[in-house]
Amino acid sequence: KIKNCLIDPVIFDENFDLELDSNIAIDLYHSLYRNSSETHQPEYAIESLYRMKVAERKQLDSKRKRNLIDQRTYTKEKLKHIVSDFVSGYGLRVGRVLRFLVLVIAFFTILNYSLRSFIFEKWECFTLIDSFYFTCVTITTLGYGDISPETQIGKIFIVIQALSGFVVISLFLSAVANRALRSK
Repeated sequence: KIKNCLIDPVIFDENFDLELDSNIAIDLYHSLYRNSSETHQPEYAIESLYRMKVAERKQLDSKRKRNLIDQRTYTKEKLKHIVSDFVSGYGLRVGRVLRFLVLVIAFFTILNYSLRSFIFEKWECFTLIDSFYFTCVTITTLGYGDISPETQIGKIFIVIQALSGFVVISLFLSAVANRALRSK
């Protein structure tokens, strides 16, 4: 049992082969998380929780190799872990959500610029900067209205883009709130 001590979870990086020792790693990081939470060490608590989630992902590989879970369940769970880690670091990494937001903005900026003739009737004057501006206004759901889609296909596409922005902004706010709550 780990009680009332300052332990950085990073020091255990070299102690485990997460595929072979995932149960031990999960238990250790969970203990470190409880200890860090009780002793008001928010950075260590968040890091312990993140490492526990990574160990859980590696545990899936171990379970699959031992045929404890079928391929379909493995693939579904592994994909959930990969997406959650990439998008938000399991809700624990605000920087990853920001990175994801930048990728979404870049993706929709390029898409809006490439598909400008399908979205806007007067697309000849629509520059890459206009596309970036329009994407940011749409994703943040500000909707100034100075640039707006004029075709039916464009309107549908922009609704999908606005909903995507709502999801990304919600993820960001959730990660910030999660971090703030765990810091107390």
